[in-house]
Amino acid sequence: MNKFLLITKVNLLSFFNFGKVTSSKYKTEKRRNFYKILLLLFAFVYLSYYVYMMVDTSMPNFIALNKPTYLLGVLFTYSCLIILVSNVFKVKNILFDFKDYDLLMSLPIKRNIVILSKIVSIYLLNLLYTMIIMIPGYFAYIKYLNLDSSFLYFFLIFIIPIVPLFLSLIIGIILSWLTSNFKNKTIGSYIVNISLIVIVMLISFRTDSASSIEMANSSINSIDKFGNIYPLMIIYLRLISSFNIIDFLLFIGVPAVLMSIFIYIIDIYYSKIRLKLLKTNVKDNYEIKTYHQNSALSSLYKKELKKFVSNSLYVLNTIFGCILIIVFIILIIIFKDNTIAKLLTVPDLGDFLKKYVFIGLSLLCAMSSTTHPSISLEGKSLWILKSIPVHTDTIFLSKILVNLTFLIPTILISGTFFGFYLHLDSISFLLIYLMPLGYAILASVSGLIFNLLSPNFDFDNEIRVIKQSLPAFLSIIGAFLVVIVPISIKEITINYLISITASIYIIDVILAYILHIYGKNKFSKL
Repeated sequence: MNKFLLITKVNLLSFFNFGKVTSSKYKTEKRRNFYKILLLLFAFVYLSYYVYMMVDTSMPNFIALNKPTYLLGVLFTYSCLIILVSNVFKVKNILFDFKDYDLLMSLPIKRNIVILSKIVSIYLLNLLYTMIIMIPGYFAYIKYLNLDSSFLYFFLIFIIPIVPLFLSLIIGIILSWLTSNFKNKTIGSYIVNISLIVIVMLISFRTDSASSIEMANSSINSIDKFGNIYPLMIIYLRLISSFNIIDFLLFIGVPAVLMSIFIYIIDIYYSKIRLKLLKTNVKDNYEIKTYHQNSALSSLYKKELKKFVSNSLYVLNTIFGCILIIVFIILIIIFKDNTIAKLLTVPDLGDFLKKYVFIGLSLLCAMSSTTHPSISLEGKSLWILKSIPVHTDTIFLSKILVNLTFLIPTILISGTFFGFYLHLDSISFLLIYLMPLGYAILASVSGLIFNLLSPNFDFDNEIRVIKQSLPAFLSIIGAFLVVIVPISIKEITINYLISITASIYIIDVILAYILHIYGKNKFSKL
């Protein structure tokens, strides 16, 4: 039991990137861990408050329809979907391809304990996501109505993540297996993962959003449909309304049995599954080619680009905004205005996009940053990069150019499409390029600064620094703040958007100067 708790503790510390406190750097590491805890608490409170306000606003509509508990069902559904989607693409790395596999397997610890500790660690992380949604929802609910089953409500929060986590583990293993059957595993991973994203969005766009019903009524209909697919949802609503021992045992027993069977099967076939998922294909068509000398920037850029495109997790978790933009454009072309307008519950898609397309493109570009894990991903080979006779600014620029390599074409394609699609005037046409570009540069430069502030070279797998590190968190939160806060202050007009764009470019220049002065010194001390 002690071994299990110790491994689980190490896994959780690795999730949140808490550095080991050593005697030589006691004060520095203590202070850094303290700041990380403060940031995590701030994120928890901020997101919880946002959920509370959303539920508080929606609650009167559900009361008017005489189905207030269905709002708790909506929160239940969102929790399940977030857990399902957020874990599918990292199952392989967390469960089968972790860096300390050889070390753990060499210790006098049973393999099932290691597997169980990994799964429990993922469960606890997803339990946090569930609490962020369900706890604020509870307080918003009891503001209007009493909930007799308050203790039961909080107890069931611990059960909610189990089944979606189980499904995400199964789907993740299947996707990894499909990827392993491609000769080129990287291309195969792109095909499988992007196909899944497109399929999910296509299903969403085919959802029946019949005309002019209220959002609350639409949510109730969606919950009924979701309950047909996932019966535990209906059991959950029944338990909240009136306690029943059979429903209670089913709600606890089904997840427990499913997860127990999964752990048992994985323990038996773990080695075979791991061997299958991690197999590599070796090519024998070697060719001798003539290589030409390139500039330092060109060579570093090619190295960074090759490292980026060879890691599908790196790509899908950092330029996901670019993928969404392109997929959204394709869906507009396929499904036309009416279907998408119904899905977004807006009367006219054109008017809606004319007002919000600048903000939407800017937000997705600001959230797409390949630079926030780029320093950490150098890992133990960082000394090689530091020892070559190249200026530090050149190293930084090569990493920034990789991000802009994907963002600039996306901006050009989306800007041109929406410019003609919405019949924008000349000023708006120019702004639809310049505003997202300003945020793209901001994301690229700030990502490097965040990574220099909190590097992590001791990760057990790359998903830690790509998706679960402090720089990743700061990049996402920073993107929301710099895009959403300005537009929430004042009404959106073209003149106001121009002033925001000008301000963003000024911030870009300031951050570039900070990176040049501070970043160079910080990089040399790593």
